[in-house]
Amino acid sequence: MEKASQERRVMSESQQAAFCGEYKERALRLPRVTGVEFWGSIVEGKFIPGKSDLDIFVHGENIPMETKKRAKTLIRELNDKYDLGLERVPCQHPTPFFIDSWFARLLYRWFKGRFELKWLRSMVKGVAPSYGFIWRLYGRMQEEESAWVTEDRWMKEEGGRLDATDRELLVEASQNGRVRVRVINLQEMLEAMMKTQPKKYKQFRKYMEKEAGKRLTFDDLVELGRKADERMQELTEVVGGMTLGHAAQVRIWRIEGHMTWRSVARAAYLEGWFHCRWEPPSNQVMGMAICERAATFFEENYREPPWN
Repeated sequence: MEKASQERRVMSESQQAAFCGEYKERALRLPRVTGVEFWGSIVEGKFIPGKSDLDIFVHGENIPMETKKRAKTLIRELNDKYDLGLERVPCQHPTPFFIDSWFARLLYRWFKGRFELKWLRSMVKGVAPSYGFIWRLYGRMQEEESAWVTEDRWMKEEGGRLDATDRELLVEASQNGRVRVRVINLQEMLEAMMKTQPKKYKQFRKYMEKEAGKRLTFDDLVELGRKADERMQELTEVVGGMTLGHAAQVRIWRIEGHMTWRSVARAAYLEGWFHCRWEPPSNQVMGMAICERAATFFEENYREPPWN
């Protein structure tokens, strides 16, 4: 009876596969990550939420500390999304393991799956704090947070090729690393405002409705905010002379190269396009105008996938 009860609590194979697939896809976008490997219950179809832990190996070469932080944070994010229940599970070992040096690879080959390691983990399990405790401790260390609002997909997602100006602005927003910066889009900003600052949200909505001369839905507010943010009318004539060759190159930069709007603007500037010198070369609004014009050649919308 106990065995049957436990089996009913096992996470479905489709959910286990979905978690592994999303973690691997997003982790592989991170700098210097070359492979992701799962071990144990999550690949054996035996993962029990709130009881099983995760064994993940992230392979690479001299993986930067910032990349390691993002790989760890991704586990916490997907724990909530897939309801893994790790916050209740003893933290017997760090996860993921980073295999990015000759010594790490030596330990990986020697210990992976060995009985001695399982025996050691069974001893640690009885005294180890939960993942939830570790996360709360880490959260208190980094509870100061600022938000950076942008509609640029590659400023927000892993693997984006940021321009030097993008990085400078994020460093400034982090107060030179003193606070954590969370990159969000306009919709997420309005949702957060509506939940945490309802009075401020009502004032903002009232102002926007006065400007529009009508009542506005939440989606109306998001769209109006995006249009107000673009300020591209004066640049449409500049990019009007774009050729199909230009458009194809921009599509590659944006979709395959994961370049931010500022990176696209700088690249076009360095190529000497449009017989125009805009300032600064990494002007984000110019990058948006370039992407918007390029997308029309393929009957696509630069605000939507695969552009954004």
